[in-house]
Amino acid sequence: MREVDDLAATIEARAATLARTLVRNPRSTVEPPRPESDDRTRHALAAWQALATGPTSRAGRLNIERTLGEGGMGLVRLAEQVSVGRKVAVKTLREGDHDKDAILKLLREAWVTGALEHPNIVPIYDVGIDPSGGPQIVLKRIEGVAWRDVVCDPEQIARRFNADDALEWNLRILAQVCRAAHFAHARGILHRDLKPDNVMIGGFGEVYVLDWGIAVALKDDGSGRFPLASDANDMAGTPVYMAPEMLGGVAERLGPSTDVYLLGAILFEIVTGKPPHDYENVQAIVSSVVLSEPKLPEGVPAELAQIVRRAMAREPEDRFATADELRVAVEDYLRHRGSMQIAADANHSLEKLRAELAGGGQRRVLYNLLGECRFGYRAALVAFDDNEDARAGLREALLAMARWELEQREPDSAALLIDELDPQPPELLERLAEVRRERAAEAERVARLRRIEADLDKGPGARTRVFLATVLGVFWIASPLIRHFWKSSIAHTHAGTLVIDLAQVLVIVALGYWARESMLKTAINRRLMAMLVLTFVAQTILGLGLWRAGVPVLTVHWLHLLLWSVIIAVMAIHLELGMWPSAVTTALWFVLSADRLHLLYLGMAVTDTIIVGNLLAVWSPRVKRWTGR
Repeated sequence: MREVDDLAATIEARAATLARTLVRNPRSTVEPPRPESDDRTRHALAAWQALATGPTSRAGRLNIERTLGEGGMGLVRLAEQVSVGRKVAVKTLREGDHDKDAILKLLREAWVTGALEHPNIVPIYDVGIDPSGGPQIVLKRIEGVAWRDVVCDPEQIARRFNADDALEWNLRILAQVCRAAHFAHARGILHRDLKPDNVMIGGFGEVYVLDWGIAVALKDDGSGRFPLASDANDMAGTPVYMAPEMLGGVAERLGPSTDVYLLGAILFEIVTGKPPHDYENVQAIVSSVVLSEPKLPEGVPAELAQIVRRAMAREPEDRFATADELRVAVEDYLRHRGSMQIAADANHSLEKLRAELAGGGQRRVLYNLLGECRFGYRAALVAFDDNEDARAGLREALLAMARWELEQREPDSAALLIDELDPQPPELLERLAEVRRERAAEAERVARLRRIEADLDKGPGARTRVFLATVLGVFWIASPLIRHFWKSSIAHTHAGTLVIDLAQVLVIVALGYWARESMLKTAINRRLMAMLVLTFVAQTILGLGLWRAGVPVLTVHWLHLLLWSVIIAVMAIHLELGMWPSAVTTALWFVLSADRLHLLYLGMAVTDTIIVGNLLAVWSPRVKRWTGR
């Protein structure tokens, strides 16, 4: 990019010392050149000098004890403030470093900090004169640890602060830093060097933003105490955290969004474990700053990643409007994070559900897992309605089970699951309609088969059939016996035979009408009645035909045996297999009586007895059938 090349060239052209500083330690603060004194700064220094030469008591106020730390040109010592009996920190210049620029820098840091009275900004108790005549800043002593020392150390966070969740702890620290920055912005001050090194964590979890040494004011308050952002045309800040506008050249672009970027860079480090522009050479650092395209590892929650990207947007107007807006986004994420964790747990149940579906799991197991998914995802959505991961997971679980139910041809269960989906997939609705049509057709087939089964059930009308077989059996057995013992009977004539056959037809029809409720209820009963009527009608027609043909009556009666053997055989094949003994006996007597016609009627009485007994055996509801039908 041309912009990258131009800015990189500009930085490289600055000075060898700047480049050397970046290469040696890009995590250290790059301070802008000290400006020459103008009317504003001269006025501020004159006010301090008036204090320094006035009747200010130097003795008895502080008892200096020991050195707490040393900076490039300053010392921080522990002291006791005698007047109130408390331990304080005292910041002074090194001996021999009392030039005007050093004095002004230390005073400006004190003035800026003193103007920002906030719980997350170190309180300034006093600005006085040290014994050597230099500025002496009395501020609150902080007993704790620099955030830098613990931000990427979960074990130390747990040990020092009893916090098992390092990410949540760091985000809550960041939220307090955001509060301090927002307060400073409201007072017209930009920090410009927000980073974990410049945040102290007290022993009881107090959070303090330190080192306002390169802070600038957005407006001139007329005191000359604060450097102005409008004059900040040089590069300043810590390279590995810098916003693009901090590279210098366009002071007008500096504003609250600059500190928002730095807060976003701290968030990037919390998430990834390192600052966003952490490279070894100047060109790579500058390119990363200018491009400002934070590369986050996989696994970073989408909501948190979006907060980082927005806070670190290249253009200031694309960032969060205020540090407080960033704080709200972080705290919203912390509230939503519980929802995310619930959804993550539900994702494990979803994975198990997928595995069970693929492996042919049992319905009970599948619905237990679906219940876990549904409960988890819905709980996550209750906690955070915009949890799209939970919404997508719930939809996937319902879709998977709906498809499985359709594969199992269970449209009602599938429909209940589809009703929970919004929107409902058209292809799933089409498949549901198709399965319902198939199930309706199958239900109709089953109903038809049940009707057929009911029609073929031998149970209904069994007692009536037994009664009819008994009544007709008496007639069937008596008729051949009468013919055998009374040979001069009219039954031995064609006319008598015809009358008897017609009488049997009428008797069967009458009995059928009398027993119509049970005998017409099922197909098997209707067929039996029809077969009886057909048999005697056929017997009547056969007798009439043979009469006209001049066949003797005895031969006609003999041929009745053949007719009956055929009819009973058909009955055994289609209606009642248990009738085969009667069919075999009747056919056998037909053959054997061919040369024993004088015994024809006696044998017919025997075969009729067998037929009646056979009927009673297969139709009696009290007898266990051996036919298997």
